[in-house]
Amino acid sequence: MPKSTEEELKLYDERTLGAFIYDSCSEAENLKRWRIPQKIIRQGDWGSEYYLIGPEQTAYFSFSRADIRGSVPLIDAGVPRVGIVLSGEGVITFDGGELPIKKGDELFLPYNIPGAAVTGDLSLILCYPEGTSNFLSLGVE
Repeated sequence: MPKSTEEELKLYDERTLGAFIYDSCSEAENLKRWRIPQKIIRQGDWGSEYYLIGPEQTAYFSFSRADIRGSVPLIDAGVPRVGIVLSGEGVITFDGGELPIKKGDELFLPYNIPGAAVTGDLSLILCYPEGTSNFLSLGVE
């Protein structure tokens, strides 16, 4: 007789929760052990960009966060990226068009977007694939 959906979910939950190690650390202890210090990549009148997870932590992926208050060009990172708008709103302009963006939007950014810039008041996570150490995603020196 087939299992009910409820039985399947319970079995899934037991297997999933069994994959974690629960060593009863407080929030403060977990932060002390695992929090990655912020490392500024670039900053200026437009805002700042910094590592969230960089090559020092793992070679498999990387994340940066850009807090933008104005306008800043995007540069060719040599790899495609995923962008996630954490807060605020703005627009990505590029040769031949523009794309309004707002909190919650998920973006696929090809490795080269001619004439691309981000303008607005927003926070944006930029996700890089394995092996990427080029965090110069915003065209600011």
